[in-house]
Amino acid sequence: MNSEKANVKRVLITGATSGIGFSTTIQLCELGHTVVFTARNEEKGEKTLKAVKSLLPCANVSYCVLDLDSFESVEQATVELVKLHDPFDVVILNAAVMLPPESQTIYGLDSTFQVNFLTHYFLALKLVKAKPEGHHLHIVCLSSVLLKLFDGFPWRIPKNEMKFERLFSPKEKSGWKSYALSKFALAAFSETLNLEEDVSAVAVNPGNSMTSVSRHMSLKRKRLFKIFKSSLIPVEDAARNVVRAALQTIPSGHFLDKEKIVALPRPVTDHQSQKHLINMSEKILDRIISSRISEKSATL
Repeated sequence: MNSEKANVKRVLITGATSGIGFSTTIQLCELGHTVVFTARNEEKGEKTLKAVKSLLPCANVSYCVLDLDSFESVEQATVELVKLHDPFDVVILNAAVMLPPESQTIYGLDSTFQVNFLTHYFLALKLVKAKPEGHHLHIVCLSSVLLKLFDGFPWRIPKNEMKFERLFSPKEKSGWKSYALSKFALAAFSETLNLEEDVSAVAVNPGNSMTSVSRHMSLKRKRLFKIFKSSLIPVEDAARNVVRAALQTIPSGHFLDKEKIVALPRPVTDHQSQKHLINMSEKILDRIISSRISEKSATL
């Protein structure tokens, strides 16, 4: 095998039907990597596949239907991904929602927290468990500059486990704090993944850009965004930062803040906060799984 082929990565990316995810898919395919992207349904998957192929006819790209609103969908998709594809070298947890109209999911969870973090957590752990022994897996968690807001001002991450869980509980509106918390959680999760054997992980702030994730933002807030347009970067540049995170080694305790490697905020690397996050996530998943088992038993 020549060195070029040895460097070709098999990449899974969630939420690549538009925005940063789509541009990341294009850039990875241009570099010759094999990409599987996820789409919420067949229609979006086919449309995106055609769009990629129209730009790059020789791209080695395919898709899998995966809806992060549903743990059942994630579970089914994981089975399909493991069965139909060689082990992935890189997994990019990209899909996200911002200011969704529905504040809670069918599981009674904060919508932003579930889609941006918890179902990604569920997916990542399943893929880590399914990978062959000795195979290295690199996981990229798309975070945000907003995670810095938890470094004392304006928000604090409580040390008490009960208060910590309350911080993530559903509110009347799944707003900016929910979004920032989900990005904090992804960054903290990336640090815990680095403790797994043959697994590396990194959080990346790709940079601010206007994508479809902001479609639920009010007109007033969109106008406010435009006031700060000097901080906005093209989607292609944001995607380039994600590609950097996917293909380069970044030491634990650091993240890629656009193109720069910088230290993670202290609350993200705090072991107690990480422990609270994992314990809370496992409790929620156990509750959901137990509920599903009870429902199945009731129908027998």
